[in-house]
Amino acid sequence: MAKTHIASDETLKEGLGDIAMSIQLLANNKRPVFDDDSDRYTDASVAAMIESGCDGLTYGVEFSTGKTVEGTKLGENAKYDAPTPYTFAKAGNDPYLGIGPFRYWEVNGFYDAVGKPHVTAINGDGRFARDGSNGDVWIMTPTLYMREVEGESTIQRWVSDSHTTGYTIEPDGLTDRKHRRQFILRAKYPLVIDDAGNAASISKRPVKRFISRDSVITLTRKKGAQYSGKSRYDHMYVLWMFDLKYATKNSQNVFAGCTAHTEQPAITVAGENVSTVTVAASSVSAWPVGSSVMVGSVKTASPDRGSSNAHDIVDAARIVSKSIDGDNCVLTLDCGPITTEVGMIVSTCPWHTGACDGLAGDGSPTDPKSGREPFTIQGIELGHGMYEIVEDVAYKNDGGGWKVYASKSTADDKPGIIPANAVVVGDLPGDATEGWKYSLYDKTVNGTMVHVGSGASQTTGTCDGVYKNADTVTGTRECLTIGYLRNWGNAGLRCVLGNGVLSSAWWSFGSRLSGDGQSGGESAAA
Repeated sequence: MAKTHIASDETLKEGLGDIAMSIQLLANNKRPVFDDDSDRYTDASVAAMIESGCDGLTYGVEFSTGKTVEGTKLGENAKYDAPTPYTFAKAGNDPYLGIGPFRYWEVNGFYDAVGKPHVTAINGDGRFARDGSNGDVWIMTPTLYMREVEGESTIQRWVSDSHTTGYTIEPDGLTDRKHRRQFILRAKYPLVIDDAGNAASISKRPVKRFISRDSVITLTRKKGAQYSGKSRYDHMYVLWMFDLKYATKNSQNVFAGCTAHTEQPAITVAGENVSTVTVAASSVSAWPVGSSVMVGSVKTASPDRGSSNAHDIVDAARIVSKSIDGDNCVLTLDCGPITTEVGMIVSTCPWHTGACDGLAGDGSPTDPKSGREPFTIQGIELGHGMYEIVEDVAYKNDGGGWKVYASKSTADDKPGIIPANAVVVGDLPGDATEGWKYSLYDKTVNGTMVHVGSGASQTTGTCDGVYKNADTVTGTRECLTIGYLRNWGNAGLRCVLGNGVLSSAWWSFGSRLSGDGQSGGESAAA
């Protein structure tokens, strides 16, 4: 029997920041109806809730196609200032919360076998859980309509939550069977492994690392043929939302992410059967509580974190507290008892998921510009200190330079090859040599954010690095985005690492669960 399910007072005792946000959003829209027989909200009532809050207005931003970094807000968007990021210690301000196309809800749910999303719980309703007990955690967004206009010296991006003349439905708004998705679910967290050994999007778990584009395909398909690794549409959504809200190409001017978190000190005091490690007090600022470390038996300075002896004592243990004891800093970890020796190396490591749980809007745990912590945009947690593999984008050079290929559907993706029906959507930027290149701007082609132009830098153009092999090298390469904990200024939302073969896996490679990769929408380009 269908019924409307409303949050109880007991629900509100935890996570007041984001639960209050969800309650506010629910209050401003029709309440969805929960069907006890199917154990989920009815699709029609979820769609009606979203539709009731649509404003039908158009929000735009314009950027130079040259080196200029800052953009100009257009249309309805010109009324809104850029958000002030939240931290746990200081309230921010996000004027876009609850506004038309910028609305989002934190939910539990799933995609069915034909790629249709369903919602089983909404943050604040008494059923929602982040720990996996009620399934995956997603950010639900309205299905948007988009328009991108490239001129001689500018490029504009426009969105609306309603069908508007000159706009097309976002590329993942239609399944590859051309069925309209009434809303989109996007993984809140990077890819983790749940208690059943399946790919998941849940909180308080170590991110799944040592993976490649090929292994992501195999891993996510075990969950269901409808799932994939991070899709280009997931990547596009974050970039478009960031651009519209902040009107700058330089994402690290707002959110640095965990991209300057490089320390690898030696243990200064041995420990036996304890859940602590002790390093020099001079490094105390390098260890945010909540961040992760690996400890290895290696005693050589600056070891490769991917080597087994760099993490054979413990890997990806969270710091739950830290204290100063004379010349030493004692880190208490959430692991079982370990035994360490003086000289063993403690290394920074990608964060667990859930670091931003409870923030009431875009933000970071303590400082979005610290370079040591993740951040959240539109409820989506990013920048954990590892690259995120985009499954349905790859690079190929047959002798004419590095081309960007986009799969028509993740259903076509197979390990070891780029699908035969994949389409070329652009080229990797820069000259013919190997190294970091810097594009002037990016544009949207079939849902792929394609870098255009060259000659920029870490402070001009898109401000993020794109690493490519020399044009004399041939083969296929995987697409890694955002950057890892040692990328510094090369990292950012537009960062791309494009020099690893499709099976290349390493400690700094992760991804994200997706259910929208089997899509057939139109390009946003006008």
